[in-house]
Amino acid sequence: MAKEMAKRKKRAGSGSAGKKVETQTAKSRFIPDEMRFSRRFITSKAGRWIIAILAVSLLLILDVLIAGKNADLFFVLTGVEGLVGILLIGVLLLYRRASKTG
Repeated sequence: MAKEMAKRKKRAGSGSAGKKVETQTAKSRFIPDEMRFSRRFITSKAGRWIIAILAVSLLLILDVLIAGKNADLFFVLTGVEGLVGILLIGVLLLYRRASKTG
């Protein structure tokens, strides 16, 4: 008798858990319009250019604030940032090339 009750509880529990999973997946598929817009903006060419221009301008402003009136320090900081940027772009291109062939 105890075995029959345990089986009934398992059956009842599994059905309710299945319903919870279904409602959670349905809710997780909902994406607000704001999130769709940001994803479309980032993946578009214009969005990438705007983000790149903003990033470069922020770095230059930061360099100016750090360097103050010392022009040599400004040029050193800008040069180091340029070299790091070139290295990052090279690594990114190599990664993309390896992921396409692999």
